[in-house]
Amino acid sequence: MNGKTNHCVYNINYHIVFCPKYRHKVITGRVEDTVKLTIQEICNTYGYTLIQMETMPDHLHIFLSALPTVAPTDIVRKLKSITANKIFSAFPGLKKKYFWGSGMWSTTTSVRPVM
Repeated sequence: MNGKTNHCVYNINYHIVFCPKYRHKVITGRVEDTVKLTIQEICNTYGYTLIQMETMPDHLHIFLSALPTVAPTDIVRKLKSITANKIFSAFPGLKKKYFWGSGMWSTTTSVRPVM
């Protein structure tokens, strides 16, 4: 998947994997639908190209392309923070039941550039 700007042609894809804290299996049903919709909205808003996404009950696989000027850490930070805010506002009981008032996503993230 090639992208173009005024000054370059690029083909930078990222395979991103992250999971909820404590590996709780909460990405099911309506939560899964909300996560998928939110990630698609984030990609559309920030100009990322979502190539493929797969959700498991305890982790996400996201394959996307972004401009070479965007750091992978910025992509992950936006994905994690915005999805957590949307999930906790849509499902307030989830935060108290599974995450004891802390954030939704674990601090560990796997990002692998794929050329």
